[in-house]
Amino acid sequence: MNVERHVYTDEEAVELRTAHMLAKSIMGHSYPQNVIEAAEKRSEEDFERIVSGEVTRAEMEAELLHQWNKKEALQQRIDELKKEIKVGQEILDNWKNKKHRLYERHKSCVEGQRQRLDEMYRNLLK
Repeated sequence: MNVERHVYTDEEAVELRTAHMLAKSIMGHSYPQNVIEAAEKRSEEDFERIVSGEVTRAEMEAELLHQWNKKEALQQRIDELKKEIKVGQEILDNWKNKKHRLYERHKSCVEGQRQRLDEMYRNLLK
């Protein structure tokens, strides 16, 4: 894809830096410090890529939106799985004959769902 890269002048870079710092200060009021610190390095790297002309702002926004959409979809799947686990656990809790062979099978399924949920959470944090 041929995209015309814009190399910012020093004056434009200063304006971008000012806007970037303003956005960071807003973030400081909206998120806990550990979230801010985790995002800081990536934010600076992305900013430098834009200023240097390596990527355009539109490309960066598209990349971030794509990542956001993936995380949103994963979060929806996590929420659905949590509901399934809750129902499965309620069935286990109310099972009368715990020695029945299907009880162990159902218990194994619920445990498998919990493992999948743990894996989804790890993927969400990446």
